[in-house]
Amino acid sequence: MNKNLVIDSFEQQYQPVFSSKSLGWNSIEAARYFLSPGHVSKNLPVHLLLLYLGEPSMMVQMGSTSTSNIFVKKGEHAFVPAGRRLEGNWSMDADFLFLNFDPIFMRSLLEASDIEANRIELLSHSFLPDQESEQLGQMLLREIHSSGFNTRLYAESLATTLALHLLRHYSTLQKREQSATRGLSKTQLRQTLEYVHEYYAQDLSVAELAAAANVSPSHFARLFKRTIGMAPHEYLIACRIECAKKLLLTEDISIHEIASQCGFADQSHLTRHFQRMVGVTPGELRKDRRNVLRLGRNVQDREGPSILHSFK
Repeated sequence: MNKNLVIDSFEQQYQPVFSSKSLGWNSIEAARYFLSPGHVSKNLPVHLLLLYLGEPSMMVQMGSTSTSNIFVKKGEHAFVPAGRRLEGNWSMDADFLFLNFDPIFMRSLLEASDIEANRIELLSHSFLPDQESEQLGQMLLREIHSSGFNTRLYAESLATTLALHLLRHYSTLQKREQSATRGLSKTQLRQTLEYVHEYYAQDLSVAELAAAANVSPSHFARLFKRTIGMAPHEYLIACRIECAKKLLLTEDISIHEIASQCGFADQSHLTRHFQRMVGVTPGELRKDRRNVLRLGRNVQDREGPSILHSFK
């Protein structure tokens, strides 16, 4: 890989534990870092995919106009296109896989598909789950240690697959291909639902959900409803109701505490939505647990299969 593609200042401060640098891989460079608490600020000459391999951790992400705290879990990844700035800090030990893609290589993939590369932009995003990116990243990491047949060819094939995945799902190419009559893609829907199921107890915004799906906030609500038949806030309430039902049936804590744990403003807020969606109040459900199966069927009849399907 071209020496110009190395993140010089970062590598002066940190040394990778493992790296593909000496293996002669074309188009991509993989390096694993065990980082002590610190800070990074660097303009990138490469497209960088960061795969987090450590324990769940709070990090600070700094943008050009705002600073935000983000909770990162193992297997989540972030992406920063070439020409952008990688900037952030972490307060505890962190384990990262850095995957640096040669911009010329990414352009060649587009040109091979008769797509005008100058009209396609890769989009940066913060840490989010993506099973395919995680699997391919882990496979590339294993190839650093492999002495098997055609290791270089296999690694470069994996890099091509991962690069195409990024182009399909994290670029304006995906946005252009998504017509006005379509909803969210399968990947976008999965990422959105995973985010909601993880953080439904928090005060989520449309902008946060749109970021999880890598969709413009101005279009997200319409695309989400077109895909599953519910508005984002309706789906969020459904998740909170599922949380409340579970706690009412399994925990001996107050309804006020259940409302707080599940993301409702207060007990009356929970009761109003619970009675509307389940048909009884939270107190009535707790008093008569023998009706759980019957009530579950009523909820499915009332809300349709799309809600319960998402919880399977």
